[in-house]
Amino acid sequence: MSSNLDSNQISWEINVDAYFFPDLIKKTFFKFYIKKRLSFTNWIDSFSNKYSNDLDWWISLPASRNPFVSDIYKIFCSTFVIKEILKKKGIDLIVENEYFYRFYLSLKEKLPKLEKKKFTVILKKKKKSNIINIVYAIFFYIIIFFLIQILKKKPKKISTIIGSFINFKSKNYTKYGNIAEKIKKKKYIYFVIHFIPEKLSKNIKFIIEKKKNFLYKKNFLNFKNLIFAFSHHLRVSKFLNKKFFYKKIDFSYIFYKEISSTDQYAAKVSSILNYFFAKNLLTYYSNIKKIINWYENQIIEKGWYLGFRNFSSNIKTYGYQGYQSYAQYLNTIPSKNEFKFKVNPNNIIVPGSYHKKIKKEFFKDTPILVGPAPTHFNLDKIHLINKKINVGIALTGIKNIDQIIIDWTVYSAKILQKSNFLIKTHPILNIKYLLFEKIKNIHYFDKDLIKLNKLCFIIITTGPTSAVVDSFFLNSNIICPIIDPYDKINLNYFKSSKKIFFAKTKEEQLKKILYIQNNKLFTEKKIFNYNNFYQNLNKSNLKLFI
Repeated sequence: MSSNLDSNQISWEINVDAYFFPDLIKKTFFKFYIKKRLSFTNWIDSFSNKYSNDLDWWISLPASRNPFVSDIYKIFCSTFVIKEILKKKGIDLIVENEYFYRFYLSLKEKLPKLEKKKFTVILKKKKKSNIINIVYAIFFYIIIFFLIQILKKKPKKISTIIGSFINFKSKNYTKYGNIAEKIKKKKYIYFVIHFIPEKLSKNIKFIIEKKKNFLYKKNFLNFKNLIFAFSHHLRVSKFLNKKFFYKKIDFSYIFYKEISSTDQYAAKVSSILNYFFAKNLLTYYSNIKKIINWYENQIIEKGWYLGFRNFSSNIKTYGYQGYQSYAQYLNTIPSKNEFKFKVNPNNIIVPGSYHKKIKKEFFKDTPILVGPAPTHFNLDKIHLINKKINVGIALTGIKNIDQIIIDWTVYSAKILQKSNFLIKTHPILNIKYLLFEKIKNIHYFDKDLIKLNKLCFIIITTGPTSAVVDSFFLNSNIICPIIDPYDKINLNYFKSSKKIFFAKTKEEQLKKILYIQNNKLFTEKKIFNYNNFYQNLNKSNLKLFI
């Protein structure tokens, strides 16, 4: 969508993805979206000073700093955009929430007289709280609670606990891949699963089946803990009379909207239950030496670390990042106060040295260790031959990004009818939620990324996905659509490579495909160290987990 630069007013619908902002707005927004990361993190940290001992604060959307669940960073950056754009153009700002509407009206009152005339705020519609999120989460946790109480027993001894989001595609049900396979036969090491409420039937099946080396949180919880967790939504009223300023700008309306939101309600309940799990577990066992948890620095983890670090000063806690670092996920880069107030682990383990610097963006003293990668072993040693002139598309699992990738793919496929386009779907997003025209040379591909690279001369992928780096080391030519300001930043490490191409439009992507096909680009001298991204598993780094 492009803006009419000849007009005195730009119509800006702020609730849509930033990629669809008018051109002038988008360019300015992208600039501040990169520039204001540290300022924003320090600002949120300033409120954490006030509410450092309050778990209800730490599990709120504003405290999460996660731009995929919270709008605050987007709104924060928009204030700088408005100030800059109004020097050139007028803005008709369209919002979809009454809280946002009130915020921007109050912002308008702070503007100089001339700029105030050029700035209008339009309320498109009012969104209501979705109470079904609360009802379903309560139902889910009660069912899981009673099933575990009836079917599962506590182990006699524990030395190490390893937490993981459940992974139904893995034979060990965790996200730790080969690491889990190596240690699952070790005595007194137990995996703790963070269940996914959206998949109730699969969770129930997992609990009913007999599996060794799994510890169940609900065995260490009581109904009183559940009631306290369920009532989080009632307790947040204590924040709704507080003030949340950035310099002279009052963001209180935005904070009120997010703090009282039912979004992420199940994750908030789980986080509180994690806190009580840690507290109650440590009263049963005195021989626990190590606590490890899959690290994404999301809401669900805050209660876990706060519980274990508050109730035992002797046990070391570790957060394991077994994936690539992506600038998009602001929350995965810890802040100073998250460490100071114990809602982060004592140490973070990353799968390669490349990730150490990234993790210290907001807090230079972030304690980092380098450990093994859970998967992705020796991709740079796999020699793929007999590639055909196919184009592979690796989706990200993020709907708005994948929809754009699909739209661009359809455009190219219509013109390049002799090329086959193979779309590799993502496990967290069903392809049925994406809209696209059926073209005879577009095909679904349900096998792994290595097989996709074997069949395709070109891989198209972007955003926060390991498919970009993996395909690079599998010696493919890669086209990355630039959909958000971080797509290029994530690949700065490869800026000297001749195998990665960027495209800002569907027309530019088509030109890149034709260029690669016509020039038959393929091999490149090895100039990057694979182990900087994915360290192979060995006896030495395995000790971090046992």
